[in-house]
Amino acid sequence: MPVPAEYQRARDDFYAFLADAREEAGLWSTHVAYTMTQSVFQVFRRRVSTEQALAFANILPVGLRALFVADWDVNERKKPFESIEAMTEEVKALRPNHNFSPDTAIRDVAAALRRHVDERALDRVLAGCPDGAGAFWGSADSGGTGGCIPSAGAAWSSARNKRPAPAMTDPADLPASARRVQDLLHGLGHDGRVVVFSESTRTSAEAAAAVGCDVAQIAKSLVFRTRPGNRPVLVIASGANRVNEKAVARRLAERIGNEAVVRADAEFVRTRTGFAIGGVPPIGHAEPPVVAIDEDLLRHDRIWAAAGTPNAVFELTPDRLVAMTGGTVMPVG
Repeated sequence: MPVPAEYQRARDDFYAFLADAREEAGLWSTHVAYTMTQSVFQVFRRRVSTEQALAFANILPVGLRALFVADWDVNERKKPFESIEAMTEEVKALRPNHNFSPDTAIRDVAAALRRHVDERALDRVLAGCPDGAGAFWGSADSGGTGGCIPSAGAAWSSARNKRPAPAMTDPADLPASARRVQDLLHGLGHDGRVVVFSESTRTSAEAAAAVGCDVAQIAKSLVFRTRPGNRPVLVIASGANRVNEKAVARRLAERIGNEAVVRADAEFVRTRTGFAIGGVPPIGHAEPPVVAIDEDLLRHDRIWAAAGTPNAVFELTPDRLVAMTGGTVMPVG
């Protein structure tokens, strides 16, 4: 008996959200993104009334709604909105042995959520919640009440105006992985310098805030693998875009022998590239991958890519990226 279309749609929507959250947080699987999202939901739920929580649940897609209300003790003692650091520690406390939520977990889930709900409906619900609720989920007019995050969009543009100074640019002072990328760039005739910041550039949003550019100008290196062949596939995507694995597999079919393309886990990434998730550069991989380059990157004069560590980047042109990697330019969505 075939699965009803609405059930399939709900499942696809749920996994599309988890893929978004996974990318925002730089995680290696949707299972880890699931735990992070559930944790963020629970931390928020403890700070609103039952009526406010139900109103919030009603604007969520079906799969996320089910996750939001799971294991809900409506008699649980309510807590006030606190600093982002305090609430992030609370996020990490759910199933701590299986919880890999980063320090940016609340912001990452908020950024992904806003792409999967009616933002106006969300902001209307949050306006009726306690101070701090809007900032928690990145409402544009929240003003950062209660020490929570500003809006996903406002935070990035605000950070561009107050970006941190680079911590180091002298090649002799670079961490080993960043220095390796710098040496590779010089070997390829690229005169750009790797820049290491004191703050994280692990996600596209963090990198854009650090260098003072639009998120779309960040060239994020996402590692996939073919199935069943286990061949590495590198998709260099605009920071503003999501990658559709099926579409990439279809467009790379001749180069990968018509195999499927699936997201690689952290061990595969480190083994095949020589770098850890969050700092994977577009060049210098231990095993040369099949490379796909997001056509949207070519709309920009300058772009920035990771340089071996979660807080190092380098600047280049899209044409130079294509020449360095030999990648196939294509839509990746």
